[in-house]
Amino acid sequence: MYDAALGGVNNLDVDRRALAAIQKVTPYVVPTIVENRNVLQRMVRYLRQQGVRQFLDIGAGLPTRGQVHEIADDAKVVYVDNDPEVITTAQALMAGTDRVRIVLGDAREPDAILAHRDVADFLDWTSPLALLLIGVLHFIPDEDGVYDLVDRFKADLSPGDYVAITHGTTDGFNPAWYAAVAKQYESAQNRPHNRPYKAIEPFFTGCELVPPGLVNATQWRPDHRVAHPPEHIGIYSGIGKILPRSS
Repeated sequence: MYDAALGGVNNLDVDRRALAAIQKVTPYVVPTIVENRNVLQRMVRYLRQQGVRQFLDIGAGLPTRGQVHEIADDAKVVYVDNDPEVITTAQALMAGTDRVRIVLGDAREPDAILAHRDVADFLDWTSPLALLLIGVLHFIPDEDGVYDLVDRFKADLSPGDYVAITHGTTDGFNPAWYAAVAKQYESAQNRPHNRPYKAIEPFFTGCELVPPGLVNATQWRPDHRVAHPPEHIGIYSGIGKILPRSS
């Protein structure tokens, strides 16, 4: 559905039909997806300016147009996703690219991801690195230990590394819309668990939030491509810089 909303070609009829059904309930789903991709690109450009040349993208989906490896075209990128079909397609799309790796892994199993050779060995963990959790945490319920798993990922980062997060929110929207959207995900592998601001902010524990902080996606270092008003966009976005740990 994400690829279909972005006008891509790597999607199925069932995805397009589900997207159309959601759009009948709320017109904001496509603008939200578009702005989520736009803010990802702004985040990656910012991180490059900070000297980051390595990205670990968890829950990446298909590496479609405007994805990390295209924006950071001089960087190493590891894409991780838990859908075997996505992995197969992504590997075909990235064939012959020596700076990109595709890894089958579930965000709920950080130890397995971090131990994978294309994560542990391909990336240089002594050099600046950014962990990307873009539009993935709202598919993990609290009971799966979502805060603990984010802390586990951050534990392997060094002070001065970064974690970038975008997360769906319930703030400011009619609960009936989210109920209708959730219904469309009933047969999907992952279902949304959108959260309010106060439940998203703790993901940045142990970090210094980069200005402007945790804000609506349209308000995170906007550029000319921000085309939708904040009240139509149900995504919070932020980048945290890992702080030194106390001894």
